Amino acid sequence: MQKQLALIRLTVVAVFAAATPVLGQTAADEAEIRSRIAAHGEASAAGDAQALSEVYADDAELVSANGAVTRGRQAIDDLWKRDVANGRARGGRHHMHPPETVRIRFVSPDVAIVDVGSRAMGGMDGAGNALAVSDASLLTVWRKHQGIWRVVYQRGLAAPPK
Repeated sequence: MQKQLALIRLTVVAVFAAATPVLGQTAADEAEIRSRIAAHGEASAAGDAQALSEVYADDAELVSANGAVTRGRQAIDDLWKRDVANGRARGGRHHMHPPETVRIRFVSPDVAIVDVGSRAMGGMDGAGNALAVSDASLLTVWRKHQGIWRVVYQRGLAAPPK
């Protein structure tokens, strides 16, 4: 498993290292993706499951770090509702995406690969102790459809060692 994660990370690094501008790519496209990522994190902090789902396309697929697959917008909506309820039960546990972790590579005018960090924070365990901050990485594929950028694929990866 460790070798597989290392290979995935090496592949992502190679893709980003070879990044070249794509015809049709604009600063506005990059700004929109960054804004949508930030809004997703803000929705988590606010406990807004509907806003958390807004970033995903109707045909999106999410694969967790442990391999669980969630397909389609309705299933993703349900996943975020459970996640928000669990976060509230754990004293406000939520996540955000540090802007410095966002790396965008446009592969066509309407497709981008985005590597982004996800930091879970806040909340309490059952004994009332503060939960530790935890970091993970997400590899996402975004598609621009009808002028709007949305996630069509997301793969959760364990955070690289510090």
